[in-house]
Amino acid sequence: MSVPQDDTSRPKWPAPFFYTGGGKERDPLRINSWFNTVHRYISSFEIQYTDPEALQYYGAYCREKALEKFTQYDNSQGAKTVNGVRRKFEEYFLPSTSTDTIYEQWLAVKQTTNGKTAQITDTVITLETLRDSLPAGTISDYSAKPRPLDAMDIKLKRDVKPHITSDTSFDELVVIAEKREAIAHSTGLHGTKNQHTNAVSNAVTQPRPNET
Repeated sequence: MSVPQDDTSRPKWPAPFFYTGGGKERDPLRINSWFNTVHRYISSFEIQYTDPEALQYYGAYCREKALEKFTQYDNSQGAKTVNGVRRKFEEYFLPSTSTDTIYEQWLAVKQTTNGKTAQITDTVITLETLRDSLPAGTISDYSAKPRPLDAMDIKLKRDVKPHITSDTSFDELVVIAEKREAIAHSTGLHGTKNQHTNAVSNAVTQPRPNET
């Protein structure tokens, strides 16, 4: 299948990179980034990952080993979905230890490292990207909920804790943290900090679709 035709009335969305399945691309973050990039690209043409024709657009951006595996999957018996080819790619291209490695990275994320403090938004993006790179269900919503608080700089955590309860959701916690951080910066409450961005590229991800 050819790539979608450009609509000159809208801004041109950059085409996805090709996934080959070789060498450094056998990495959960790389696979996740590729699937997200293709998803955003076809969404710009109002094609959703659940649409019947969507799978072939993912195949159009495969090369080498990845194209071979895609073709094998596409020619197999039964229903074919984007989620299905993603599972096949993860099974074939990712080493058996990759899930443990990404999970350990997720547990180790901190807002402040080596004396430098990132914005809490960047820290949350990193957490979400790593979680999204794991097989669905590896980290439950319940386990993910307290991680932003655990990862926060100690000063921000002290500001945030009085404003949350056991019923505070993940998203609500992030909003509270962002507001408290903005107040602290505007008032100089926490003093001058060195900040750096710790976000992973292509980290603004789609919610991972339910497995089908």
